[in-house]
Amino acid sequence: SKMLPSWVKNYTFCFVEDAVGLFTRGKSSAETIQTIRDLPPRPLDILSLTAYCDVFFPRIMIRLGQLPPAGTVSFTTCFHTDTTTLAALDDGEFIGHARANRYNQSYFDQSAEIWTPDGILLATTTQIVYFKAKG
Repeated sequence: SKMLPSWVKNYTFCFVEDAVGLFTRGKSSAETIQTIRDLPPRPLDILSLTAYCDVFFPRIMIRLGQLPPAGTVSFTTCFHTDTTTLAALDDGEFIGHARANRYNQSYFDQSAEIWTPDGILLATTTQIVYFKAKG
C-alpha cells in the first residue's frame, strides 16, 4: 500500500494477530504477534536484531485502525543473546510480540520481544512514542 512506510519493503511479515487495523478497527488491545524476516533473507546479527526491535507499527495505529503521524521519542533495547548464538541461527523467520499499556496526552509506551521460533528470547525493547492526536 502507498500509505505504508518505505521500510516495510525490507521485511516479510506474517501477522498472527492484527495488521495495522486491517483486520480489526478500533481494537481495544494493541497487541501484535508477527513473524519477521529480512528481505532479502540474511543471517541475523546484532544490527538486524536491533532493527527487528523497531519493525512494529506504532501501537496507536493498531488501536485506532488509522495511520496518524507518530514518531519514537525514546528507544531502549536489551539483548538477551550474544554474537556466537546469533551466528548459529539461520536466516529464517523470527517472532515478534508487541503491546502498549497506556495512551496519554499524545504519548504511548510500546514494549516488544523478539524470539526464535523454538522459544529463545533474543531481545526486548521499550519505546515511548509521540502521536498527533485529532483536534
